[in-house]
Amino acid sequence: MNPLKIKPFIALNLFLLSLAFTSHASGSTCYSLLTNKPSTVEVLDEVFRTEYYNDKTYVDCGHCHSGVATLLRAFQRRLPEIKSEDFKFLYISSPLWTEEHSRKNGVYVNKPRMSFKKNPNGTIAGWKFHVVLQYKNRIYDMDYLNTPTPMDQKSYLNDFFLDQETVDNSNGRYQYSKDQLSVFVIPGEHYMSIPLMELYTLDFHINIVNDFEPIPLATYLGGLN
Repeated sequence: MNPLKIKPFIALNLFLLSLAFTSHASGSTCYSLLTNKPSTVEVLDEVFRTEYYNDKTYVDCGHCHSGVATLLRAFQRRLPEIKSEDFKFLYISSPLWTEEHSRKNGVYVNKPRMSFKKNPNGTIAGWKFHVVLQYKNRIYDMDYLNTPTPMDQKSYLNDFFLDQETVDNSNGRYQYSKDQLSVFVIPGEHYMSIPLMELYTLDFHINIVNDFEPIPLATYLGGLN
């Protein structure tokens, strides 16, 4: 074979191989050109979009702490090879809840999912705490928007939580901006070891605060974790 013809052939194959292992920065559009096999994130996104409308996964916005656990089980049914320790559960709260143990809402968010019981208008909602599921830099939130929208963590931080200007102009209605909220990062295997019914007890919240260190939400989601 002519050596001059071999080099372009090798170059083409190397180019295809490099494409096959190159992914989009967000991790959401990575396909292997050789096998046409979807990436893990693409499969998780697909499952999330299905479970978002599953009444057994999403009961109401007051059940975020159990809904994300049910979501992870759905992920593992579809991809048995992924483990609980591949995920983190983010327990988000304000000083009102974790320091003062107040029953008042402190976590206010933009564009929440409309809920007949908790948020009939779908504008700004307030909660005592909120729990979401994290895979690498991807956030899965059953209560964000009215359509299933997995997001990278920085976009999620900026889109979902109130900025200081909104808080300042609320005439005291909203107390904390995203810069004043905290997150407790819980390893997936630890969270999934908690019995489902225990998630609805006061001890669940007390143990989270006692066993894990609070991290400023903006610092955690604004970085690469």
